[in-house]
Amino acid sequence: MRAIGPRLAALVRRLGLPGEREDQLQGVVAHLLSVLDRFEPAGPAQFSTWMTTVATRWLLMEARKRRPTTVDVDDVALTGPPELDPAQRAETHQFHAQLEHALSTLPLPQRRAFVLSAIEGLTLPEIADCEGVPVGTIKSRLSRARMALVTTLGPALDRLPPGGAP
Repeated sequence: MRAIGPRLAALVRRLGLPGEREDQLQGVVAHLLSVLDRFEPAGPAQFSTWMTTVATRWLLMEARKRRPTTVDVDDVALTGPPELDPAQRAETHQFHAQLEHALSTLPLPQRRAFVLSAIEGLTLPEIADCEGVPVGTIKSRLSRARMALVTTLGPALDRLPPGGAP
């Protein structure tokens, strides 16, 4: 649990329902423990991919029960690597806050596709399987999400150092 806890918490923070994230994190962990015997170590999926898929599907089922229109992302204390000077650390924190806010404005299907792809590292077929939609639908959702994020974060992206996010 120590190894997967932070990853699950981040997934629930980004995809969970506002005001219910702590309960949902406990629900996800309980569900994972109840289906753990279904994981096949010699199978095609890595444990992290399997865990993310199971957790995302559980969160999706919970969301469908409640039909939320948006999910707010909790404020988190983000700090940069220790080698950053205070100005760079402040800029990194500001960028991450802007990114989290921009993610929270995306429609839930686009947000899920983006988080599962860019943050959790799932492949398009894995996301499509997790969401229960064709790969083409995931490609469309990712394209729309990226366009919206670029539009929203444009000025902040211009200030990034070469090579990506701080």
